[in-house]
Amino acid sequence: MKSYLENQAIQQKIKIELLQKQLTLIESTIEHLDCQSSIPEYSIALKDFPKHDVVSYRQTIAAPNRESVLWWGLANAVQSLNIQYSSPNLNIAIFHDEGFVEENLDVEIQKSVARKYPDTGIAKFKTIEPFTAATLTYKGHYVKLPEVYEAMARWIADNHYKIAGPHFNIYHVSPETQEAFEDMITEVCFPVEPVLNAIDSGIMQELIINSNTQEETNNDKNTTSKGGFTEGMGR
Repeated sequence: MKSYLENQAIQQKIKIELLQKQLTLIESTIEHLDCQSSIPEYSIALKDFPKHDVVSYRQTIAAPNRESVLWWGLANAVQSLNIQYSSPNLNIAIFHDEGFVEENLDVEIQKSVARKYPDTGIAKFKTIEPFTAATLTYKGHYVKLPEVYEAMARWIADNHYKIAGPHFNIYHVSPETQEAFEDMITEVCFPVEPVLNAIDSGIMQELIINSNTQEETNNDKNTTSKGGFTEGMGR
């Protein structure tokens, strides 16, 4: 009976934590409703990225508008490989600098591929392991990016996550296929992981302890049951 009630208490604590996070999100949204930002924070969502292969090219560029040089360089480097790209194909730019940098940016561009090929010059093939990111997709000019970053940083902090890697953009509609900047569609992504506070850590620890205790109890019962059965057969 005691074990049952302890498990019920843990489950109720988890529900309370989830409700608290939902309440925090609502309060954060209300707090920022009066802000002049055109970026809706409620459209930010968590997204799981599966394991995938990419071809990449990393280089320092003088300014953000020089990113196109990397894309041209990568295209020329892999032209002779007859690469089979994944479907859908992702065009990604990863920004390895901390914070928002406007000059001498450390940028890595990636295109998702169906499989890995031998490296050639500047083009490197590698496998990206699964991860979770906070994402926001918006339509419009790239000048909105600082505003997007600010909204996402607020959302990540308010929802008890922390940034777990360099942020990146996925270009769904880019100057490569569309001339008008107002028609650009960009998905901004920040890899994240949850921040475990004292209550979260305590709940996780209780779950582990109770799980181990329950497993030991089950093992003891199985051992006793088998022993009795064997003893009965001996008679």
